[in-house]
Amino acid sequence: MSKKGDSNIIAVITMIFLFGMIAFVTNLAAPIGNIWKMQPGIEGSNTLGMMGNMMNFLAYAIMGIPAGNLLKKKGYKFTALAALLVGLLGVFVQYLSGIVGVGSTIGKIPMIKPTYLVLVPGLCEILIGLSKMYGPQFLGGSLKMIISGAANVPPRLQVEFEKLGINLCAGYGMTETANLTTANANVKERPTSIGKLYPGQEAKIVDGELWVKGDNLFLGYYKDEANTKATLTEDGWIKTGDLARVDEDGFYYIVGRIKNLILLPNGENVSPESIEELFYQNPLVRDCLVSEGDNNGTPCIAIDILPQMAAFDGQAWEEVVATMEKIVSEINAKLPSYEKVVKVSVRKEDFKRTGSMKVARNQN
Repeated sequence: MSKKGDSNIIAVITMIFLFGMIAFVTNLAAPIGNIWKMQPGIEGSNTLGMMGNMMNFLAYAIMGIPAGNLLKKKGYKFTALAALLVGLLGVFVQYLSGIVGVGSTIGKIPMIKPTYLVLVPGLCEILIGLSKMYGPQFLGGSLKMIISGAANVPPRLQVEFEKLGINLCAGYGMTETANLTTANANVKERPTSIGKLYPGQEAKIVDGELWVKGDNLFLGYYKDEANTKATLTEDGWIKTGDLARVDEDGFYYIVGRIKNLILLPNGENVSPESIEELFYQNPLVRDCLVSEGDNNGTPCIAIDILPQMAAFDGQAWEEVVATMEKIVSEINAKLPSYEKVVKVSVRKEDFKRTGSMKVARNQN
C-alpha cells in the first residue's frame, strides 16, 4: 500500500480514537449544560433547554481543540470548522442517547401523554415526586394505569397514584418468562399480592419455591448447560428462586428469595423480604433493607431504614429516628421471637441501587 494510503488509514484510526476520548471527557463536561434545562411542559423550558444545548455544544467543540492540535502535530489539517463539527456530532450523539435514556424518557412524559406505563417501583417513586413538584399535569393528563414489578411495590405508592386517578398494579415475571406470569388488578383489597396468573400460565409451590410453566418460557441459558439444568426441569417447569404463597382465591404473594435467606444459630431460616414487606406497608418508610447483623458476637436480624422524609417536614432528625424506632417496636410485636429486629439503623442518604432502581442488597 502507498505511503499516502497508510497516512489515510492512520488518520482514520487516530480520529476514531480521539472521538472516543472526546466522548469520554465530554460525558463529564457537557452535562453542565443540562443545569440550564428544565422538564418539558414547564413554562420557560424551551428557552432554557436551548441554552443548555448550546452550552453542551460549546463543551464538545472546545474539547475538540486539543484533538485538533494533536492532529496538526502529525501533519493533518484540523480547522476551526472541524472543531465545530465535533461539537455538532457530540450534541447529536447526546441527543440519540437521550432518546433511550430513562431520565430523558421520564422528562418527556408531559409531551408523550401516555395512557399506560410499565415501570419499576423506583421510577414510580420519581414520578410521584415530580407530580408533586410540577403538578399533576406533569403526567400528561391521559395516564390511566401503571404496571409495576421487579421489586416490592409499596402500598403507599398505590395510594398516591389513586389520588391522581391512576391505577397502580403490581405484576410479577422474569426475563426467563418474558416478564409474563401474574398481575394484580385488585390492589385495593390485596395491596401486597403480585396477583393471579395470566392465561396460559401454570404455577405450583415446591418446598416454598414458586415454579412456573407456559409457552412463554425461555429455552435455556446461552452456552450454559449447568445453569439451564439447575433452572429448568425436564418436564418444562422453571424454578424461579422466589419463595411464595398462594391464597384460597388464587392470589400469589412473594415472601422472599431463596438466596437471601438468613440462617440463624437456632436453625431458623428468615426471609428478609417477608420482614421488609411489613415495613413497606407503613407510609413513613420509603425503603428498607433487612440483613444479618451482629449482636455482641451473636447473629441477629438488623434493619436499615430510609424514612419518607417529606412526611417529616420541619421535624428534628432525632424525632425522625424516634418514629422509626417506634415502628420497629410495633412490627416486632407481631413477629415470632427469632424474626424480631434487634439492630436498627436510620439513614439520611439513599441506598445504593441497581440499574432497575432496586435496593442493591449486597452493596449496602
